[in-house]
Amino acid sequence: GFAQTARRGADAADCAQGALEEIGQLSEELAPGCPPAVTGGMPVTDVAPMLAAAIKAVLTPGVDPACALSGPIDASLLHSLAAIETAAGAPAAAARSRALAILAKRNAGLVAPLAAESPSMTVETFRAHLAVVLRKLEALRGGADRRRAA
Repeated sequence: GFAQTARRGADAADCAQGALEEIGQLSEELAPGCPPAVTGGMPVTDVAPMLAAAIKAVLTPGVDPACALSGPIDASLLHSLAAIETAAGAPAAAARSRALAILAKRNAGLVAPLAAESPSMTVETFRAHLAVVLRKLEALRGGADRRRAA
């Protein structure tokens, strides 16, 4: 296997190949089997406890589960938002949940079409406002001209 090949002074690839060949010669009884399936067909793996905990997680009150993130997130921003929530007294799990909800709402706002409607006014009112702005701009420009002359 690996150790024998290494003793002969072989390189890493040959050592790995030797180990794999030795593993391939093991009897089926010695080889580890697949983990048993649990009820519902979900295999037991190293991440099974984390998945189970996530499934049982209680959503934070006031956080809309529909505010789900899609795609990658800015981990630094997530940690900063969670730190703010924690400083405000939220437990760690709730702080993370709220931070994720904030990022989801921000992302939704960034992709939502922006509907800007100008306030309704008559043409005369608009012209009166425009005249005021133009007079103020002219006064500012006149003051700048006087300062340059001095």
